[in-house]
This record gives sequence, structure tokens and C-alpha cells, in this order.
Amino acid sequence: MRFVRNLCVLWLVLTLTPLSFGQEKPVSLTPGQHTNFQVETRMEVQGSLVLDPGEKTRTMPLDVQANYRYGERIASKSDQIKSVRHYETATSKIRLANNTTISKLGPENQFLIFERRQFSADGKRVRFQAPQARLTEPEYALVNTPGSSMLLTEWIKANNKKLDQSWATSDELLADILTWDYMEKNDVTAKIIAIEGSDVRIQIAGTAKGLIDGAACEATLQGHCLFNLQEGFVSHCRLKIVENRNACQVAPGFEATIWMESTISPAKQVKLTNAALSEMKMSPFSRVNQLYLACECGPYEFLYPRTWRLISNRTDRTVLRCIRDGIVLAQCDIIPMPNQASNTSATLEQFKTTVKRAVLSNGGEVIGGQQSPAIAQNQWLRVDAVGKSQDVPLRWIYYTITAPDSRRVQLLFTVEQEVYRDFQGLEQELVDLIEFQHTHVSNSPR
Repeated sequence: MRFVRNLCVLWLVLTLTPLSFGQEKPVSLTPGQHTNFQVETRMEVQGSLVLDPGEKTRTMPLDVQANYRYGERIASKSDQIKSVRHYETATSKIRLANNTTISKLGPENQFLIFERRQFSADGKRVRFQAPQARLTEPEYALVNTPGSSMLLTEWIKANNKKLDQSWATSDELLADILTWDYMEKNDVTAKIIAIEGSDVRIQIAGTAKGLIDGAACEATLQGHCLFNLQEGFVSHCRLKIVENRNACQVAPGFEATIWMESTISPAKQVKLTNAALSEMKMSPFSRVNQLYLACECGPYEFLYPRTWRLISNRTDRTVLRCIRDGIVLAQCDIIPMPNQASNTSATLEQFKTTVKRAVLSNGGEVIGGQQSPAIAQNQWLRVDAVGKSQDVPLRWIYYTITAPDSRRVQLLFTVEQEVYRDFQGLEQELVDLIEFQHTHVSNSPR
């Protein structure tokens, strides 16, 4: 599951390593018709991460235990389902090889919003938003779990009491349930195996093949659900998922068995009433489908879309990679710089000369440059260069960004020439989003 791999990738980022989509509208907090539930979920994972696929394969034993308890307000219509959650508990304990990491949801992010649209122009059917704060990558990995309670009733609908009734699962819905990007094919079915009063017992079984971040993955699903015909919702679900996933350029491979069990019951949610939600103060930093990062290499922070994946966050540099449709388009290195000397400012021509020296060893040449408008809060210089590395044609895009108080940072984008057209414009997205903190704040897992 993406949940497990993302948590482990973040563990690796923090312990082992020394796009322009426009602004999305906020998700509404107070839908009309709604149902309130209390949800408790327990998840266990046993398996391994595959760090170096191929002849020198290395694996690391993996064990994860996670627990969740939250109130949930669900509203749905024909092509959309929305969940507003108030988390009481969201914690995970990850044991990878001989190291243990605890991850938990911060108190400022107790309220989260999830929304699934059946049809989406950009292919991203599930959206998320932290209305009161900024959600970090570790927090998102923690709550982006398979078997979302928001989707269980949509998946396990028992329309009548006919014993042995069975139905297939759509590729799109199953991909969202497993938190995959794309479902190639699946034969997962739900079948009524017993009727006990108003409770219908349903068996889940089948296999699936798909993609996450361009990596092929396969899964076998087995489980049971209890559907309450009178109330029309899934009250209990237990799933076993055996998954194998290839490594890719933004994450290691994954071989594991996941056990998930959820208990769902109708319950009044005082903190999720129309009145309570309408009085909630929305954070000015809250954004749909964007995560927050404070760089360990300096006083730099920004919100970034899920087009970008965090690869490493170290004291010498922070590295992200841009991925779209399973293809890595670019890498961005965020590199600290000394403050600009007082009463001086670097010129574009000086920056071009510096970049020319940097790319000369790869047979590179500078092909252009530009600078920010004078009215911009943070001033920047940009220089483009082309060359080769290991016979692969590359484009390098160098930025130097200077704050009004003379603090500086460098962003270096590395792009293969054959995908530059697909990436063009996404580099400016990060440049515009980066900010200089008043006080440096660590972004280590809580």
C-alpha cells in the first residue's frame, strides 16, 4: 500500500540518506445531506522493502502497526463523496531492520477533509485538505491508508437480501481503495455468504494489477465485511492484502502482507455539526492537495503539490523529484547559500559566468537567462544550460533566490531534454512557493 511505502520512504529519507496545476478551490466543510460515524481502524504490516532491485538486491525487514480513531461526517451524491474527519488518534510504529520510528498526526491537524470525484479532468479523483494547518508528508503518509472508511460503503453495497449475490469492483474504485494511481485489471468480487437479521455478511476475494508512481504492483485481496441493510452502511470490515511492488525512481520496492480491520458505528459528532464547522477558522496556508515542508538545510519552507516527491531532507541539501503519469520529469536540489553581502547584488551576467564554469566539465553551455520583476518580494536570477551526463542530453535550470533581508537559496533543476516540454513551467511553481522562515523549524517526524 502507498501508506506503508510512503511511511518507510520517509523513514529512509530521515535516517538513511546522509507542475503547474493552478490553485484548486477549497473543499466545502458543510455539505447538505450527511451521516455521522465513529471509526476505529487497526492496521498491521509484515514484509520487506526492496532497496536495490536487480543483481545486488538488498531487502530490509519491515513491521508496521498503526491505529486510528476518528469521527467522520460523510456526504455523497451521484458522482461525489466527501468526508470531514476529526481525529482523536492516528499513530504508527514502524520497525525497519533494527530501527524504530513513531509517527503521529499533529494536534493542529485533527481535522482533515477527503473528497472523491468519480470524474476528474486531471485524473486525480481523491483530494485532501488540512483546513486548520499545513499537512506534512509524514502526516499525509500516515492517514492515506487503504480501505478508507469513506469508500467502504460505496464498495460494499448490498442492494437486496439474495444469498450468493455477487458483484465486481470497478478498476477506478479499487485503485482508490488501494491508494494506487492506476488499475490495469482486477477480478475482485464481493459475494453475500450469510444473512443474519439486518446484517449481511459479504466475502471479498480476488487479485489486482496496477501502477503507483509508474511502478508495477500486484495484490491479492481476501476479507469479510458486515453490511447493515437497515441503516445502509458497512459496520465492520476485515481485509488481508498481499502486495508486491517494483521499485521506481522515487521509492523502493515493497513485498508485504497487510491486515486491516475497521469498526464503524453511527454516532453523533459534536465537533462535526454544521454550526461547529461553520465557526471553524480556516488557515490561510490551507491548500487542496498540497503538503508542507521545512527544509533541514536552512530557513526555507514551502507548500508543494503531490506532483513532487520528497527524496531526501538533509542539512546540506533537500531533494525532490517531479513525477507525472509514472514518469520522473525532473529533480530539484535545494541548496543553502551564504547571505548576500550588504549593499551588493549579483547581476545576471555574473550568475551566467558562475553557471558556465559549473557545467563546463559536462561539455555544457549556457543558453539563456532571466530575472524576476523588480516588484517581486523575493528576487531571483535564472540561468538555463544544456549538456550531457553519461551520454544523456540534459537541461539544467539554476535559480538563485534572494529575500529582502539578503538571505539566499539556490534551486537546481535537472531535466532530461526529451521530457523538458512536459516539465516546462513546473520549475517556476516551486520558485514561487518557497519562503524564508522567520525562525528555522525542524520538519522531523513527531
